[in-house]
Amino acid sequence: MRFLDRRKRDDSGRRENLVFGAGIVGNLLALEAFRALLGLPAAASGRVIVFDFMESTSKKHVVLRKLWCSACFATKAKVEATT
Repeated sequence: MRFLDRRKRDDSGRRENLVFGAGIVGNLLALEAFRALLGLPAAASGRVIVFDFMESTSKKHVVLRKLWCSACFATKAKVEATT
């Protein structure tokens, strides 16, 4: 809030969007849980979605996979151990 106070201008029209932020995030999480229960791929799979409620915008950023990362590339032994 200090950031908003230092700006010295009226942002009341933009701050209204912050109230709905919790509901939007909750609905998106519920959608992802529903998709997981149905066995569908996640909508944000391989991406990070950033919501800016002050500007009412969203951006999608692709997550790059690293060949040496064990979380990015499951090995055959790792897959067999989990099943």
